[in-house]
Amino acid sequence: MVTQTITLDPSSSATGVAVAPNGSRVYVTNQVANTVSGTVSVIDTTLNLPAVTATITDLAQPFGVGVTPDGKHVYVALEGIPNVAPGPGVSVIDAATNTVVNTINTPGCSDLPCSGPVAFGLFIQPSPPPQFAGTPGSTNCNGASVSALSNEFGNNLGAAATALGFKSVKALQTAIGTFCAG
Repeated sequence: MVTQTITLDPSSSATGVAVAPNGSRVYVTNQVANTVSGTVSVIDTTLNLPAVTATITDLAQPFGVGVTPDGKHVYVALEGIPNVAPGPGVSVIDAATNTVVNTINTPGCSDLPCSGPVAFGLFIQPSPPPQFAGTPGSTNCNGASVSALSNEFGNNLGAAATALGFKSVKALQTAIGTFCAG
């Protein structure tokens, strides 16, 4: 069921879409027909009637778009045209100000045919460090953490390491040490 249609620039074609992790904004890449240019439309979904509240201009054929997990940056893949600035690459947009803060050109793309990068959806970032049972900084942190794991995995730290995604017991012990050092 369609509840609302939001009109974008009629001279362009929407080529990519990404949603901020908290759902408050939608980013749509638009390519303008028969040109090298394009835009990103920013739709505010928190309004009673969601609407385009910002348009980021002067992008070289934006295609894919992705938002970092913290929602602070939007990465836009630019198909661009080789040897025509800014060319194929990736533009980084500050989501708080809706401004391009950096454009990274694709190396080795100096002649046609050439395809710039493509990106859609969320970007992956490292997992947070593991948490263990001990209290970081306390003298018994390591012992409390190992003891809790031993109890949970039947005195088998190898099974604990495997279940928690560590390559070895030594890697698990190193992680516990790092956690306890606080």
